Amino acid sequence: MHQLPNSSPWRTPFGGVLIAALLLAGVEAVLHSDAFLYRYRSVFAAGRAMDKVLALEAQPATVLAIGNSRVDNGIAPAVLRRETGLEAFNLGLPGAEACNLEGVVARLHAHGVFGPGRTEQVLIGLDDGFFQRVGGLGYEVWFDDRARLLDHGRHRDWLRSVVRLWGFADSLRTLQEPAKLLRAIEASFREVDSWGGNARSTAGFRAADEVVNQDAAQIEAQNSASRRPPDPEVLECFWATTERLQAANVAVKVFFTPSLRSANAFDGDAGGPDSPYGRMKAAFTERGIDILEVDVRPIIAAQFFANPGHLNREGATRFTALLSAKLGAGTRLGQRD
Repeated sequence: MHQLPNSSPWRTPFGGVLIAALLLAGVEAVLHSDAFLYRYRSVFAAGRAMDKVLALEAQPATVLAIGNSRVDNGIAPAVLRRETGLEAFNLGLPGAEACNLEGVVARLHAHGVFGPGRTEQVLIGLDDGFFQRVGGLGYEVWFDDRARLLDHGRHRDWLRSVVRLWGFADSLRTLQEPAKLLRAIEASFREVDSWGGNARSTAGFRAADEVVNQDAAQIEAQNSASRRPPDPEVLECFWATTERLQAANVAVKVFFTPSLRSANAFDGDAGGPDSPYGRMKAAFTERGIDILEVDVRPIIAAQFFANPGHLNREGATRFTALLSAKLGAGTRLGQRD
């Protein structure tokens, strides 16, 4: 190193540590931004969720459908608009459970999405998987309510949501898949829409027969699940979400997503009045939550499913038409029930 005569090299105590800390702070700032997730919406599940969230925040729809992948693939907003005259948006998130959606709804509420003249009705698609603790897609890092994480003793997830570089590690590991790595590289240099198309143009709907929905392990886990009792902590998140929506003067309604292999845990008497799901159905009525129970027998056929747990485009069209009819004649006139 060149230096002047009789001078000593410039040194700063802990200079390396300071530089590393500044770099880490910069990376964390990027990872805490909506822009990062949106940029990689074609790569990561949480990125596609952000695509939907930003689209709805920009233009709230009168009717919002939320839930897991069976909502994502099963509710076609264009059909609901055709049948009811109401603008609709699909916020189904593959692999999501009630605590993930609690955080998303809290964010949307903070952005003023809910209320008269904005989103006035929320339809929640339910199956037993929606009430089980899941993970691996990064939703708990990006969207779950941090106070709820602490209340549930999920200190590791809370810390991962704060130190996003750690929390993002699981998502980064998925880049070992060559196709996903190539998408990430492409998205770094140009805009690449999320799987199934940009949420602003599709109103959040993604047909399961046209894109990869979930990997084989996720599909098998969802298909093999049947009438598992709800996780008490996840159920707590669900009730908190419905209460938040009702406090915002939103009509909350639930519907039960169809499956080819087995009946939905909520179907019929849901196992009887003393079963967990039977008690939940009774609680819906007590809490002023409407049940849109649809007779799905006409669409329980292989021709309407992309796989045993997810409707294809034709199945989604037919199911959405059946569900729309349950919303009632008043919705055709743009009136709330």
